[in-house]
Amino acid sequence: MEKWTFLQLAEHVLGELKRPATPSEIWKYATQIGIDKKLASQGKTPSQTLYASLYLDVKDRGSESLFVVVGSKPKKWYLKSLPALRPAQIEQIKASSPPELAPAERMKEKDLHPHCVYFARTKLGAFVKTISHSKSSKGGYAEWIHPDLVGGHFAHEDWLPEVTELSSVMGLNTSKLYSFELKLKLDYSNLRESFFQAVSNSSWAHQGYLVAAEIEEGVEFRDDLARLSASFGIGIIRLDIGEPDASEIMFVARSREMLDLETVNMLADKNADFRAFLEAVHGDISTKRTIDAQYDPVPPKETLLARVTVKKGLAKKPKGKRPPHTKS
Repeated sequence: MEKWTFLQLAEHVLGELKRPATPSEIWKYATQIGIDKKLASQGKTPSQTLYASLYLDVKDRGSESLFVVVGSKPKKWYLKSLPALRPAQIEQIKASSPPELAPAERMKEKDLHPHCVYFARTKLGAFVKTISHSKSSKGGYAEWIHPDLVGGHFAHEDWLPEVTELSSVMGLNTSKLYSFELKLKLDYSNLRESFFQAVSNSSWAHQGYLVAAEIEEGVEFRDDLARLSASFGIGIIRLDIGEPDASEIMFVARSREMLDLETVNMLADKNADFRAFLEAVHGDISTKRTIDAQYDPVPPKETLLARVTVKKGLAKKPKGKRPPHTKS
């Protein structure tokens, strides 16, 4: 059977939907009806590959492209072969397409913490703890010393006891520690600073990630992200605050075999939260039993969506009551 390209997949999906859709929506529908299996290759981030394919097709082929872009935040693609959209329909589509992020004045980086915790547990199997900058003895320089969140993935969560014991006897490194640096938005205005901040405070971990809820679209920006990630080993995670299960690793972090214990010691000396995290990790690995209460609680998806709705102003806050708060 002849394999499809991403553009053929998009054409098929849009033909069935008969409406404009984002690459994420197209890919989600494709997986639901099973046509994703017709692709020659999916890659690690298929929705991003789909976006790049559509973007380049419209850019390079112009009027010869089968697709047309509708809206901007987010961009949606539509088939030219379908009935032309009326101006009123286009305006309705734009109005019904809320931005991925709440307005900056309503949303703060700490609001992303529960989303990162949810992603780390469900996608990486990691137990995560927030590191408060205010508890660092370095004051204003704390953001360049330690990341926003740290996490650990423990082999005893996945392996049989006999395998875990064998790896311990053989001195193999079976656990992995993560570093997460959070940003509301990642674009050319803050790319370099954000990336090297992640490099600075993730050098101790097995894997370090730069995490953002909104990442600038465009092939050139993605190419720059790819080059920086490949050069310095920092991975990139895109959080989808509107659909937590659609969050994804855009670029996988390079794994280090050994921890930088000198830096680990320095971080523990300067920050009580990090020191508590190390104590929790040591205890869990030693006993081969993870105590969930030592880490940030994993919020249900419904709670994440409710928090976003309130932040976006799409739901009214009850008078005289404070909105539900999840520790971050």
